[in-house]
Amino acid sequence: MIQDMIKKVIKKFSATQVQHESLVALDFKMCDEKSGLMQMCFSLLANWPLALIFVIMYFNPFRYQFSIQSFFLADSRIMAWAYSENFMMAFVIFALIGSLISIEILWLTLIAWLISNGEIHVLISVGAAAGIIFSAARKNLKLISLIETKMKNTWMFFSLVQMISVCAASAISYFLYLNLKNFNFFSSSMTINRYEFFVLTVFIQYLTQFGLLGIWGHFYSRRKIEPADWKISYTTAEIIRKLNLSRSFRSELLLFCNEKLEIKSTMPILAGIPDRLQKLSNSETEYLKKAVQNLK
Repeated sequence: MIQDMIKKVIKKFSATQVQHESLVALDFKMCDEKSGLMQMCFSLLANWPLALIFVIMYFNPFRYQFSIQSFFLADSRIMAWAYSENFMMAFVIFALIGSLISIEILWLTLIAWLISNGEIHVLISVGAAAGIIFSAARKNLKLISLIETKMKNTWMFFSLVQMISVCAASAISYFLYLNLKNFNFFSSSMTINRYEFFVLTVFIQYLTQFGLLGIWGHFYSRRKIEPADWKISYTTAEIIRKLNLSRSFRSELLLFCNEKLEIKSTMPILAGIPDRLQKLSNSETEYLKKAVQNLK
């Protein structure tokens, strides 16, 4: 089961897409909760192309052949900031940038290129990478207000664990930098060991997040759900257009919704059903219709 899930995840090439598809699949009951949570926790494996990009950059024969520093030589403030140890400033700036344009692999590739050419300080690159990864979790957290199902708690805990893991990994990376600096790890030249350290810190970010999400998912899937906790499903229909869903998944979801609507239309209305359950069923039908409308 785990091997099949990993194969499914790595075909997506986007951790955010895997996370959003897992959220919808769980809400629409297209999979069991354990499989959905496992896919959500394994979502980071979808960013595997980043490892390939880092390796290519490391062996790039044209490193240091082109520099963008010459464009900013006239502005000493930009140069001073680019070579400062202002970790938090880089974190905040790139967290905002990532919130506006959320293409995690693209931004991390750009940061990797800058540090591989010695264009920025190693701490700026580490802070920028942490900010980009943090922005993805923060953007996920913003969706909570639009979710009404039991998935609201699941998505909230998932996003919070992501954000906590980024903070923890950033602290580890920062203190590791300070200790390596004391041992003159970066003192040989302006470029030596910088790129390698950046790649290490990105690995620490993903490893920490993967570990904490795995622990959370393991215990969260074992919780007991009381009948009183059952809530309406399909409310993610409201945010389908805001989610990163693949074309194949959208087609699968559209077919699923149409089948559900067909089943509901043929079900007889039984006497004696509590009003609450009848209203619940009617609301779910409306959400299914809205999902079909948003998927077209």
